[in-house]
Order: sequence, then structure tokens, then C-alpha cells
Amino acid sequence: MKKLTAFLFALISFCCPAQKKKLDSLYALLGAAQHDSVKVRLKYEIGEAGLIFRKGFWDSLQQQASAIGTRKYEALALNNLGYLYSVEGQEEKAFDYYLRALDIQRQISDKQGLSSTLNNLGVVYKRQGMLEKALELYFESLRIKEESGDKKGQAYALSNIAVIYFSLNEHAKGLEYDHKALKLREEIGDKEGIAQSLSNLGVDYIRTHPDKALEYFIRSLNIRKEIGGKRWIASTLNNIGFVFYTLAEREKSDPVRDEFLEKSLDYYRQSLEISEELVDKNGICHSLYYMGSAYFIKKDYKRAEEYCSRSLKIGREAASLDLIRNASERLSRVYKAQGRYKEALEMHELFKQMTDSANNVEIRKSALKKQLQYEFEKKEALAKAEQDKKNVIAEAEARKKNITILFTGLGLALVLVFAAFVFRSLRVTQKQKAIIEEQKKTVEMQKLIVEEKQKEIVDSIHYAKRIQDSLLPTDKYIERNLKKLDD
Repeated sequence: MKKLTAFLFALISFCCPAQKKKLDSLYALLGAAQHDSVKVRLKYEIGEAGLIFRKGFWDSLQQQASAIGTRKYEALALNNLGYLYSVEGQEEKAFDYYLRALDIQRQISDKQGLSSTLNNLGVVYKRQGMLEKALELYFESLRIKEESGDKKGQAYALSNIAVIYFSLNEHAKGLEYDHKALKLREEIGDKEGIAQSLSNLGVDYIRTHPDKALEYFIRSLNIRKEIGGKRWIASTLNNIGFVFYTLAEREKSDPVRDEFLEKSLDYYRQSLEISEELVDKNGICHSLYYMGSAYFIKKDYKRAEEYCSRSLKIGREAASLDLIRNASERLSRVYKAQGRYKEALEMHELFKQMTDSANNVEIRKSALKKQLQYEFEKKEALAKAEQDKKNVIAEAEARKKNITILFTGLGLALVLVFAAFVFRSLRVTQKQKAIIEEQKKTVEMQKLIVEEKQKEIVDSIHYAKRIQDSLLPTDKYIERNLKKLDD
């Protein structure tokens, strides 16, 4: 679950006013929802906004989404279940859920969901020491975020990549990716992300450039104070104290060293005060140990003993091998410096016992890691084979579809060619008909002209005849005149 982090378990029952308002709105919408798909979506949003860590909630949502075929939310629920199992240290179960989510997300091309699941799966691989595989998944997640233009997601992936490079002792690359993440977060104004990137860079520079580390930690602290988050403030204060402690360890001048130590103690005290307010035993234990270490360098062995003893007590209550080991090692040195060799030996033996126990735990973890790695690779191979099979089927379907489209296209092209030929023939016929009609009209016109001319000629002849008839004497007239001459 990308929005949830382990430290929030203690805060589940508390909601800020804005968050409560959002949840109330979502619950109201859920109560009014009619369609199952809408209900599933709203339940998912309630789970995210309400920071619900109950596996039963997400398992129920996953089954409901599966039953109605809303595969996107089925995959998101599987991803969240994987996250919850991962938080509990059940990495094998987490791996199973992540693979199921990935399979669905690839089928439905849900790239944003896929990116989130790849990132979570990368965390599992990192915890199992499979750093190269984790790096591969983080880069794939980054590529998806780049394609979608999700700068916040890109920055998150870049930070994860930086962690892997530092784990591989490739510090230059780690710094490069941490700086890239910071730049993106500054571009989008993501204050929470900026504070985290600055803190990461501070840790990167503590040993090599403590002055730069201090600059980054102070900038991160100022942002944390602005946006809130007391646990992060306490952690950053401890980091700043450790920078001054590191400077004190290297300093040859006693007055300057003491000045550095006083500054480190001041920041440790501020961190301790916040951790005590939050009842954060882990934070309290670390601050006490750091303070005891600072007093040891100052040769104030009484206070060094006091703070390291309190750290050891809390470490024992928490049954933390690391906390007990750190405090007992420092107490052994404190007692030895005081000449209390019996107590120093007891603490040294406790330190050795915790170290051996830690080594045994590491050996068991290593054996478990190899077993899990084998299981992971086997399951991933099966998942890959299944996906390859689906890809082959999909490719065959795609080829079949392409062939169908091709023949359909060819048929359509032939129809278009035939239609074009018919259309052209019709146009030619129409043109020819038009020409013939035009010619016919011309002939008719010429015929009319000829007939008109003929009529004019005939009329002229008739007219001339009438004139002639009117000018010549008639037969009777001639005969009468001849008779007159005879008489």
C-alpha cells in the first residue's frame, strides 16, 4: 500500500479534521451508491483514506471485486494485502499477492497500479538481499511513471533506486538519483517529499561531507516543522546531533570538540523530549544511547553510564538485539574507563552474546533468504511461463485479427475500386449522352434553320409570282383587245 508506512500503525485511530471530512463524504456516497462497481471503488478509497490495515477488509474487498469483475480494484486490493503481509515479515505471502496483482494489472493494462505493485515487490526483493532484481523492478516502475508524467511517482522510484545503489556501494550513482528525486519534488512543490529527499541526502553525506549533511538536515527539519510530523522531526534532530558527534570524533582541539559535543547533546535532548511525548520507545532508546556516547567522549562517565543504562533497560524491555548490543558495548567501555573491570566484563559478555545471537539470526535469515529466493524464482518462473503462454495466445489472436482486418481491408478496397470503375463508367456514359443530346439539339436547330430558309424561299417565289401576275395582262384582256383591232 503505497500511502501507508509502518510507523502509522500507532496512529490508525486518529484522523485530522480534513481526513475525517473526506471519510464522512466517502461513507455518505457509499450509503447512496446503487451499483456494485461504484461500491467497490468507494470502499477502496475509504480503505486508502482511512489507512485501514486490517487484512480482513482488503480480503473482503478483493473477493467482492473479483465476483463482479472489477479487476482493477481486485488487483489493488491484492497489492495492499501483499503490503500488509510484507510489513508483518511474511515475505513469501506478500510475494504471492504481488504476483497475482501484477498478473491482473498486466492483463488489463493498468499501468499506474502496475507501477505501484512493482515498487512494492522491489521492496521484498531488497529485504531478501536480491538487490539487482529490486533495482530492475524500481527502474520498470520509474519508466511507467515517466510515460504517464507522474513526477511524484518518479521521485519516489528515484529515491528507491538511490537506496539500492548505496547498498551496492555505488555512492556516486546513489547521490545522482537522490538529487534527481529532490529536483522533481521541488518542481511539483511536494514538501513532504522534499523533506524526505533532503534527509536522505543528509544521510548520504554524513561520513564524507558532514557540512553538507548538516545543511540538508537543517533544511529538512525546517520543512518538517512547517508541515508537521513529530516522529520525523525527532529522527531529523537525532541526525543533526550525529553530524556534530561525527565532527567531535575527528576534532583534535579539546575546546572545539567540546563545543561540537554540546551541540550534538542539545539536538539529542530535543529529539528525546519529542520521543518521550510520543511514547516512542525505539526513538527514546536511540536518543539515550547517542547521549551516553557523547558524554563518554566528553569523559563525563557518570552521565554516560546513566544514559546508556537507561537505553539498555528499554532495549531489554523491547527484546531488541541491536539496542541491547549497542548499549552494552558502550557501557563496557564506560566501566573500563572507570576501572570497574568486573562490570565492564559483564557488559562485554552481554555484548558478545547479543552479537552471537544477532549472527545466528543473520545465519537463519540467510538460510531463509536462500529458501525464499528459490521459492521466489520458482514462482516467478511459473508466473512468467503462464504470462508467456498468455502472450502467445494473445499474439495468435492478434495475428488472426490482423489477417481478418487485412482481408476485410482488401475486400473493401476491391469494392471501392469496382465502385470507382462503375462511377467512372457512369460519368463517361453521362458525358456521351450529354454530347449526343447536344448534337441532337444542334441538328434540330439546323433543321429548323433550313426549314425556315426553305419557307422564306417559297414565300419569295409566291410573292414574285403574285407580282408577276399583277403586271401581266390576262388572256381575256388580250382577246378583247384583239377583237377590237379586227373590227
